[in-house]
Amino acid sequence: MMRCTYRITSIPFGYFSQLVHRKTKREIVSKFTKFIYLISLIIACYAIPLSAQSPIEIDEENVTIDFPDSITFELSVEGEANIENGTLVYGTNGRSCQEAGSKQAIDFDPGRSVDLSWEWELKRSGSLPPGAEIWWEWEIEDADGNIMTTERQTQLVLDERYAWRTLEEDGVVVNWIIGNEAFGESILLIAAEALALIANDMGVTEPPDIDIWVYPSGAEVRDALVYSSEWAGGVAFSDYGITIVGIAPDQDDWKRQVVPHELVHLVVGELMFNCYGAGLPVWLNEGLARYAETNIEARSLDQLQTALEAGKLPPLKTLAGGFSAYGGGASLAYTQSYVMVKYLIDEYGADQMLDLLNTVKEGNLIDDALESVYGFDTAGLDAQWRETVGFAATPTLASDALAAQATPTMIATIALVNPLASPPTLTPVPATISPVIATDEPAPTPELTATSASSVDNTVISDSSDDFATPVATVETMPDPLADDSNRLPLIVVAVLVVGLLIGSFAFFLGKRRS
Repeated sequence: MMRCTYRITSIPFGYFSQLVHRKTKREIVSKFTKFIYLISLIIACYAIPLSAQSPIEIDEENVTIDFPDSITFELSVEGEANIENGTLVYGTNGRSCQEAGSKQAIDFDPGRSVDLSWEWELKRSGSLPPGAEIWWEWEIEDADGNIMTTERQTQLVLDERYAWRTLEEDGVVVNWIIGNEAFGESILLIAAEALALIANDMGVTEPPDIDIWVYPSGAEVRDALVYSSEWAGGVAFSDYGITIVGIAPDQDDWKRQVVPHELVHLVVGELMFNCYGAGLPVWLNEGLARYAETNIEARSLDQLQTALEAGKLPPLKTLAGGFSAYGGGASLAYTQSYVMVKYLIDEYGADQMLDLLNTVKEGNLIDDALESVYGFDTAGLDAQWRETVGFAATPTLASDALAAQATPTMIATIALVNPLASPPTLTPVPATISPVIATDEPAPTPELTATSASSVDNTVISDSSDDFATPVATVETMPDPLADDSNRLPLIVVAVLVVGLLIGSFAFFLGKRRS
């Protein structure tokens, strides 16, 4: 702090004494100007350092991201009085109906200098995808009642275990690990084709910005999450506009299947965002995603035909909440959902499909929305489609019995920071890559959680080598010398009074001199 050593007690009287005895106005003005300058300098020396003093100051602020398991927030502060309370306020850039974020009170021993730390365990709250952004700020209170809120900081959540390559075009960003430039370009091309199809056939012409993270296989995808299902080959985080997929450079067919599929989940997820808790039934959500693939295997359609002939195709309404826990039943449910969506688009067009989505978004149940847009409910759609392909309108008893096996396993219903946010959508690896879906063995059921933080959950990373150490983002905040209004206001008042006194005195002595 700079110090001033002027002797100010005798300055006003000495100067004004000289002003009275001067003979010319020029000399009077010159002396008065010097006097004003000197007073201003004294105020600058003594007043500004007083306003710069803050009862609470930040020494250091850090955040450490240990992807995908945890995020640790740290803050060191000191004050003139004991620091007694500390609260971390944090959140993400995902779409949410609550703007304030989450608050976490920190336990620590009060003192004039304290270190605060809190670990956000993503295995308890749900995964954050690479490319998501977190934000945070601290609220600190001392024993004298002084409260300081730190400046809000942000940090990207990245999987620093790998060296990523990136390409971007028309709002689509592709990040990948293994493969040459042509591999990244091919994914961009597939994404562009899928977005064009979504616009033409579903009526969604303003897609969001999309971030695609390509891992070499489904195993790496599952390692980037916590508590993931063993069959997950792609995950869409629609509230972030981010999808992660497992694609090797030589898997061209799978690439053309999974990329459009996940893009539909992102586009529809943004379109459907609402704060009513309204969402699409699983058959419509997954049917739209399968429709975008455009390369449905003939054997999947043969499987559907066989189920129809045998009376084992479940009623469509049983697919509203989830698909079968069995691999074969799940594969059949995906195909059934696809043909229903294809039927609606082929028969009624893109505009009515968009009307259906918007009607559900407004808070209507799917049956009411179907009635409003098409004139029939879920059962009516099912019956109409069955008759179109040459079968009885009413499903058989055999199919009703099979429907009782359906359980909501293909869509993870794991809570996000916002309880009304969209859950991440899991896409299974196809039968040609993983035998899990092609068998009649029960697929593993993902764990369901209902905690207050953010996304899905998956497998813990096995490689903890120092080569993959997570970098630490360090942010130091400088105190604002004029941030404390309680110091600034008295100084302004004093300055106004001094200037007013000087002007009044000058006018008085000038008038006396003239007389």
